Amino acid sequence: MSRPGADRDTFYVGYLPLPAALRGFVRVSVAVALLVVVAGVVGLAAAQPGAGDGSWADDTVTFEGVLTGAPYPMLHGADPDDPGAPKAWLLVSSVKTGVAPRAAAALGDAAQKRVRVRGQALRRKGQRAVSLVDGDDAITVLGDAPEIAAVPVGAAGVFVGEIIDPKCWLGAMRPGSGLVHRACASLCIRGGIPPCFVGGPAGAAPRFYVLTDSSGAPCHDAVAERAGVLVRLRGDLAQLGAATLLRCELASIEDVR
Repeated sequence: MSRPGADRDTFYVGYLPLPAALRGFVRVSVAVALLVVVAGVVGLAAAQPGAGDGSWADDTVTFEGVLTGAPYPMLHGADPDDPGAPKAWLLVSSVKTGVAPRAAAALGDAAQKRVRVRGQALRRKGQRAVSLVDGDDAITVLGDAPEIAAVPVGAAGVFVGEIIDPKCWLGAMRPGSGLVHRACASLCIRGGIPPCFVGGPAGAAPRFYVLTDSSGAPCHDAVAERAGVLVRLRGDLAQLGAATLLRCELASIEDVR
C-alpha cells in the first residue's frame, strides 16, 4: 500500500495493471532502449572488415603444373579460367591444415615435379589456391620439370599490413581477415596453411605476399599469434614463379597502434 498522501494514479504494484500516468514514460523508455541497441549493433557491424570478394568453388576440377615444396607447397601453372596468366596456386587441405607431407611424398628427392592435382579452386583478385581432395589421387606425378627457384627482387624495406591465412582470405570464410577472424587465422597457420601478408610499404597500395622468415624458410609458429591485427615488419622480396615472397625479419614484427 502507498503512504498517506501518495498519488495512487502513479504508484506501481507489480501484480496490478500499469498506472495510466506511467504508460507513456515506459513506452518512450523502451523505444529509446531499442534504438540504442540497434545503433550499437549497426555500429559494431560497420566496424568489421569487408567480407571481400573471394570464392571457393563447389566443383572438383583437375589442374596441371609444376609442384614445388619450398617454402610451402605450390602449383605453378595457368588458371583454366584465365589461361594467358601464369599463377602460383597455394595448396591447402580440405580442413585447417597444410599439405606439406603429401607434397613431400610426391616430390621425393626432387625440388619440383610436373603433376596433376585434384581439388576445389579458391580465387580472390589475382590470387589462387587449391583445396586438395582427400585421398591418394589428390596429387599425381607426371614427370620431371624445369627448376623454379626464388630470385631476389628488392632491397629490404618496411611493410605495414596484416598477416593472414590465405585459405580463409581467398574465400573459405567471410570475413577472412581482421580481429573477428584472428583466432581462426592463427589456428589455420599453426595447422600448416602457409602464412601470407596483405599490405605493403607505407602509402603504397596493398599487395599479396607469401610470408617466410629472412632465409626464405617457413615461419608458421613464429607468426601465427600475430595474425588478424595491423602490424609493421621489415623484410625483402623474392619472386618464386608467379608468387612474391616477403622474407621477413621475424624480430621486427610489431603491432601498429
